[in-house]
Amino acid sequence: CCEFDMNGSSFVIDGSCDGFKSFAEITAANGILQCIAGVVGCVGMFMYIAWLLIIPAGWAILSVILSIVGLAMVGFGGFAILSIPSMGIALLIAILFYSNYKIMKETDPKSG
Repeated sequence: CCEFDMNGSSFVIDGSCDGFKSFAEITAANGILQCIAGVVGCVGMFMYIAWLLIIPAGWAILSVILSIVGLAMVGFGGFAILSIPSMGIALLIAILFYSNYKIMKETDPKSG
């Protein structure tokens, strides 16, 4: 059992504090990667550079893996269950960016 205080409120989480801390660090690293992948994906879309769209698709797959690892570390119950919808969204993002990559490769106006 892990207990911590935040803004005058006390929170108790079923599981170890080390597992919760690791889950928080994985979530933070995933957020940083999300920001970088989003910027690269926007640049790829605006400049019509197809290979830059692979980076957000790769991030989305990595995000799903990190979410599964985080859930396994803290257990599949409680607050951690809230990250399951984000895994579905990340999979949809991977499919979207990969589809856009294929479209850009087929209709590349810069190639000739």
